[in-house]
Amino acid sequence: MATKPPRENVASTGEPGEVLATTQLQVRALGLTGALMQNITAIAPAITAFFFTATIVGFTGAISPFAYFLGFLVVLALGMCLVQQKAGEIIDSQTVTAEGAETIADTGDADGNQN
Repeated sequence: MATKPPRENVASTGEPGEVLATTQLQVRALGLTGALMQNITAIAPAITAFFFTATIVGFTGAISPFAYFLGFLVVLALGMCLVQQKAGEIIDSQTVTAEGAETIADTGDADGNQN
């Protein structure tokens, strides 16, 4: 009985010579349990929102739309803070300050090396 050569970890469309992606993931490295856990964690926020609605309505009653709007505002404010923080980090990493510009003008480059 002949043995098959090991499969390469390559995704393709089935046409000869065409390769979509190469990966270091070994064949059958992710079993059923791992795949199931990965999918559960991906869908968990949607399931939480679905089941948590009854809890919110149970606590707030007729004003539950207001409770959801209030929660939306809190999440929106948090998101704005996170975006501004990330934007600040990006701007800080790309901006040359006035001091830095003077250093560049005096010495020739940003590292202080003379040209």
